Amino acid sequence: MGARDYAPQSSATTGRLEGIIRRHEAALLAIPGVVMITRGLPEPGVEVIIVGVDDAKVLARLPKELEGIRVHGEVTGPIEAL
Repeated sequence: MGARDYAPQSSATTGRLEGIIRRHEAALLAIPGVVMITRGLPEPGVEVIIVGVDDAKVLARLPKELEGIRVHGEVTGPIEAL
């Protein structure tokens, strides 16, 4: 990938995604086994919401999308604050 191929996300797109995450964060974290929520860019121009879970069994309880944005579940294991 050359330097001219890089296309950072606009602040409008990022701001929209952050708003979606904020609106749904409490409901997602209320699902037993959800340990974190963030945004991801699996390929250029495609943003997703990444939801970390402590066990693969939790993945089936996640929504497939939120407000038109795909939700990608990832088994991270438990995450503990230091």
